[in-house]
Order: sequence, then structure tokens, then C-alpha cells
Amino acid sequence: MPSTPTVQRWNHHLHPDIRKDAWTEGEEQQLVAAHRQLGNKWSDIARRLPGRDCCGCFGSVCVCVVVGGG
Repeated sequence: MPSTPTVQRWNHHLHPDIRKDAWTEGEEQQLVAAHRQLGNKWSDIARRLPGRDCCGCFGSVCVCVVVGGG
């Protein structure tokens, strides 16, 4: 069953468990390590980082790789 835009908005933006604060250095290290191990499986990566969703993981790993050289 495909997600509706309303469900997607809840899951990725409005859900109270989703963290929108800055990533800690430890989280960034976990994120990069998970990305190296799992590739672009953003939902699987997000499951390893409590409070972070797959969209946030994708955006953050792009910044880490482009800006941080990782």
C-alpha cells in the first residue's frame, strides 16, 4: 500500500519522536559507518540511529561526504 503525502509528512516531519536538532559527532560517525556497510539503504540506516529518519540520514550523509570528505 503506497504512502499518502499526509502519512509521509507525519513520518518524516511531524512525528514527535523525529529529532531535528544538529547531528552530534558520534551520530555522524555512526551514520558514515552504517552507510559504508549498508550503502544507500536509508531506512535501514535510520533504524540504527534512534530519533533520526531516513530523509535526515540521506541529507546528513551527503553533507558529511561532500563537506567532510568522508
